[in-house]
Amino acid sequence: MRPPPIPGARVGKRWLAFESTGSISRFVSVQGMETHRQSPRSSDAERPRRRRTDVGPLDPAWLEREAVSYLARWEATEHGLTETLRKRLFARCERTGESPEQVEDAIGDVVSRLAAKGYVDDHRFAEHTFARARREGRSRSQIHAQLRAKGIDSGLIERIELARASALENGAGEATETLSHSDDAAHLEPIDEELAAAFRTARKRRIGPYFEDVKRRVELRDKHLGVLARRGFSRETAYLVIEADLTPQELEERGR
Repeated sequence: MRPPPIPGARVGKRWLAFESTGSISRFVSVQGMETHRQSPRSSDAERPRRRRTDVGPLDPAWLEREAVSYLARWEATEHGLTETLRKRLFARCERTGESPEQVEDAIGDVVSRLAAKGYVDDHRFAEHTFARARREGRSRSQIHAQLRAKGIDSGLIERIELARASALENGAGEATETLSHSDDAAHLEPIDEELAAAFRTARKRRIGPYFEDVKRRVELRDKHLGVLARRGFSRETAYLVIEADLTPQELEERGR
């Protein structure tokens, strides 16, 4: 004989059942009383929705369209573009159920073809990254690590450094433009890019000669040195900045 159903009530999206045990009566959640089994989902239901770019055959032409679309918004290295295309290819295949093997081998040819047309240029990417990083006050070691992570080889990095050093020494070129007249570090003569970058970092963090409280500056000396050390500056460069009595701009104004 089946027991009588437990009376219940619906509150919002939950069903509550009336339970009575001895002298205690209460409403309990029906979901807590039952074990629910979810129906298995089909593979089509689990697959992500298709995108408009998934229309058309999966071929090298599709890869090239994806690459051009990406490069229209972002500068990239050959290594970076290769990884991006591989990710987009596998993402499409996950959505559509296609096999990536039919075009995966064509990624290298597509990247090489775009590099030949000037869409991708590792040298240009490295130059722009180096200049931007120096303006942000990054150290040489930080920039090298960033470029190597993007697939730039050490030989190219060294050539760009030599070219920038030559341009700074001659007082011309894009490297000189990165030290604007409004920048304290621009008053360093002769210009040392590593030292200039360290002064930029010190100015942003308000440490060293940019720290207003002279008494506390002595107490926080080691902490200030650590700020520059963690950003990849050498001990010598960090000491030159933190121990400086004047900022480059103040030094230049006193020399007038």
